[in-house]
Amino acid sequence: MLSYCFVKIIGRVQGVGFRYFIFQNAKRLNLLGTVRNHIDGSVEIEVEGKKNNIEILLEKIKIGPIESYIEEVQVEWKNYHNGYDGFKIIKTTKK
Repeated sequence: MLSYCFVKIIGRVQGVGFRYFIFQNAKRLNLLGTVRNHIDGSVEIEVEGKKNNIEILLEKIKIGPIESYIEEVQVEWKNYHNGYDGFKIIKTTKK
């Protein structure tokens, strides 16, 4: 089953290689989407692909890279929309 998920990770997740950690794991799991730092210090992920692979990524997020500290992981499942052609790290959003 193909799914789409928006994830916001709060904690010490910037400046510790978190985006690259997500990028590597998403690529290994054949997931599509984006990861970006948010101006408030969180990291946001939009990801789509097989639901069980997204769930594996969510478990990896809870661990994170060694220097990170995860306070909270907010997950919002939405309808799959086939909106990505790969997985990319993008610049910090200014929202």
